[in-house]
Amino acid sequence: MKRHYPEKVKEEMSYLIANKGRGFAENMIARRTYLNKNWTEEQVMDAAQMAFEEAKKWG
Repeated sequence: MKRHYPEKVKEEMSYLIANKGRGFAENMIARRTYLNKNWTEEQVMDAAQMAFEEAKKWG
């Protein structure tokens, strides 16, 4: 889950740019989805649980 929080992504991007290059970092960030930065961890977990239950229901 931490890979989807904007603050954690910023930290990771700094590392990737420094160690793997800007192109690699841009490619990584383009393939991800992100969570609302205003959500609490509890809201994120509740939404994830609801999505899991919905996916289970529909197979």
